[in-house]
Amino acid sequence: MRPKRLISLLVAVCMMITMLPLSAVTAFAEDTSSSTKYGTAIVDGYKYEYKVNEADNTATITKFLGPDGSAKSTGSYDITIPEKLDDHPVTGLGDYSFATEENGSPLYDIHHHNIHSVTIPESVTSIGQSAFESCFSLDSLIIKDAATSIGASAFDGCSHLTTLSLGKNITTIGDYAFQGCSYLTNVTIPESVTSIGRQAFYLTDLNTLTIKDMLPLQAAPISHRFRCMTAFKPLARAPL
Repeated sequence: MRPKRLISLLVAVCMMITMLPLSAVTAFAEDTSSSTKYGTAIVDGYKYEYKVNEADNTATITKFLGPDGSAKSTGSYDITIPEKLDDHPVTGLGDYSFATEENGSPLYDIHHHNIHSVTIPESVTSIGQSAFESCFSLDSLIIKDAATSIGASAFDGCSHLTTLSLGKNITTIGDYAFQGCSYLTNVTIPESVTSIGRQAFYLTDLNTLTIKDMLPLQAAPISHRFRCMTAFKPLARAPL
C-alpha cells in the first residue's frame, strides 16, 4: 500500500472513533480491561493470595505464601484453610495453590516440605488441579462436607499421606488425584461420588477400600483407578 493511501486510511479511522458516543468508547475500554480483584490476607499466622469471584463475591485461594514471619516461620505447618478472607467466603482452592513447579522458588520448601496437615472447611466446594501436588510431608487430610470436586492431580505425589477423610458431598475425583500417595492404606469413597478419574489412586498402598452404596461410575475399569503397590482386599460395600 502506498504511503499516502495508508495515511488517508489512518485519518479516516481516527475520525470514525472521534464520532463514536463517549458511552461506547467507555464500554469498549471496560470490556477489554480485567476487572478481577485480587488480595492478600493473613489468617492464623498464614498468608494467602486470593482472587474475588465477582459473580458471588466469594474468594478462591490462588497461592499459599506460608507463615507471616511472626510466629510460624519454622517447623511443620498444620493448616486449617480459612472460611473467609477479608469478608469473602472461601469457596475454591485454585490450581497449584499449595504447590510450586519451580525448584528454585522461595515457596518450594514451604509447599513441598513443611505442610504436614490440612483441614479444608465446609465453605470450600472445589479443589483445583494440582492444588497440593507433591506436598511430600502432608500426612493428614480432612475434606469437610461442602466440597464437591477434587481436581486432576490435586494430591498427586503426597507420598506421606496416611489419613484421608473425604466429605460426604464429593461427586468427582479427578484423574491422578491421589496417585503416588504411597503410604495411603485405606480409603472410604462416599456414596455421593459418581466419577472417579483414571489412576486416581494409582501407586498407593491400599489394602482396604470401601465404596458406600456402589453408584454407577464412569467407564474406566476399576483396576485403572485403584492399581496399588500391594493387592488390596475385595471391595467392601458399606451398610446403608
